Amino acid sequence: MTTTTTTTTTTTTTTTTPKPVISVVSVTKKVEVTVVYESHCPYSRRFMYGQLLPTFQKLSNFMNLTILPFGKAHVDNVSAPVPHFTCQHGTNECMGNMIETCVVHVVKEQLKVVQIIACMSQSYQPHLAGQKCVESTGIKWSLVQECVTKKGTRYLLEVGLQTWRIQSYVARVPLVVVDGEMDNYVEYYAQKNFLKIMCEHLTSNGYSISPCASAEK
Repeated sequence: MTTTTTTTTTTTTTTTTPKPVISVVSVTKKVEVTVVYESHCPYSRRFMYGQLLPTFQKLSNFMNLTILPFGKAHVDNVSAPVPHFTCQHGTNECMGNMIETCVVHVVKEQLKVVQIIACMSQSYQPHLAGQKCVESTGIKWSLVQECVTKKGTRYLLEVGLQTWRIQSYVARVPLVVVDGEMDNYVEYYAQKNFLKIMCEHLTSNGYSISPCASAEK
């Protein structure tokens, strides 16, 4: 008598389910971003129009943004009634820093703030591009002028004090801080692919934010 044994092989297929993509309004998490920069620094300018603006246009609802146009500047007499600033790229940069500081104070809509600063950053003389860039967003240039004349020095000093609380000696700009992190990884990708960093900080609970679907991983 012959006994026949039949062996059955079961193949298990593993399917990887992609992360669900949710809309902008579905998430309340916000990433804290601080940018320390100089209005005339080529690297700062390139970051403002090449990385910050396009990223902010996509993820403004997810970003608490603080803009500090000060960089490596010095204040020669902090306690004086009228402090004197020395900027890395000269007096024109100090004026550019002050104009952009006043833009932050005067313009209420932050997207317009970023658009104005990015516009100024595309000029080789940002301090001279202020009026054109401000008026292109529908804001009256006279409001910024008045701020520069009456409060610009005080506001720029406040920006300097904020900068020094982040880093007492600023070695390189732009200095980008993301959720308290300002390491070499953040520094590198801030210049190359700022959207990537933002999306990494926004990934939560297995979901991907819809503007991040095309971001490089």
